[in-house]
Order: sequence, then C-alpha cells, then structure tokens
Amino acid sequence: MNKRWALAILLLVTTTLLVGTVTYALFQASTGTDNLPITFTMGTVNLQAVAETSFTVSGLSPGGEVQAGSFPVTYTGTLEAWLGLDITVAGDLFAGDTPCLAVVAVSGPELQKPAEYSPGSDQVVAAVESEDSYTVDIFCYMPQSAGPEYVGKSGTVTVLVKAVQASHNTNENHSGPLVWE
Repeated sequence: MNKRWALAILLLVTTTLLVGTVTYALFQASTGTDNLPITFTMGTVNLQAVAETSFTVSGLSPGGEVQAGSFPVTYTGTLEAWLGLDITVAGDLFAGDTPCLAVVAVSGPELQKPAEYSPGSDQVVAAVESEDSYTVDIFCYMPQSAGPEYVGKSGTVTVLVKAVQASHNTNENHSGPLVWE
C-alpha cells in the first residue's frame, strides 16, 4: 500500500513539474530572428470634423426646398471603422399634418451616388478607412400640400456624425456595427 502512495505522490509531483515547466517556457518564449519582445499597438477611431452640428431652417413655402447646410467629414483613425449618423429635427416646421421633410445626403468613397438619410439614429453610412472623406449636405423640402400654418415658422436639423471600430464589431450581414459604443 505504501508503494502505491509513493507512486501516486511521485506521479503528482512529476506532472506538476512538467506543467509548470511548459507554462514557464511558453511565457518566456519570444518570436522573431533577434528574439525581440513582441509589441502590440492600439489603433484609433477619429473624425476630423465637428461631431454634432445644427442648422436652422425658415422661410419655406409649400413646394419649396432649401439646402440648410453642408460640411466635410474626414476619417483620420488608424482602425477600420463604421461611419454613422444620428439625425434629429425640432421646431414648428417639422410638426403638424404636412411637415417639412429633412434629408441628409452623404457623398464619398464607395458611394455610387449620394446616400440619403431621414431623421433617425444609428444609421450606417459606410465602412471607412483612414483618410476617407465625405460631404454631408442637409436639405429640407416643404410638401406642396403644406398649408398656411407653416408660414413664418422655423425648425432645426441636428446631425451627429459618429464612428466606431469595425474589428470585432460587425454584424453577421457585414452591413454595420453590432453596437455604436
């Protein structure tokens, strides 16, 4: 019986030493021809533009339209990212039975024609890489059927441009991020 205990203890000690040695070797291993340490570099997600901007719209008559504003956006990050928009409207022009229609048109790389967006949040524009540049144009259209209740009224269109990394954050359709955080 003592031999069995001794053999069990010897087997346990040998296994422990073997696992410890292999673990130590894995943590001490290095790669490269010069045995230099491995360096990891974190990337960035940056936009070169005002992140959120607002445009005031007024003086529209039925059937009228106006370009409320325009601004450039350049992605300057080092990681692939998703570019997105949050668009909100406020004010008397955007209320009632026949409100003014706000449209944000984005033109840039990989877009055959300007993509158009209505008010809403978490809208995907495109997958972007460093130095991709876009132009964001804001238009407002007053329906022909709008009545006199809109005369002299105004409103505000607010556009938030955002970016989030794409790596490990892409939905299964490859059409946008899993989350905008």
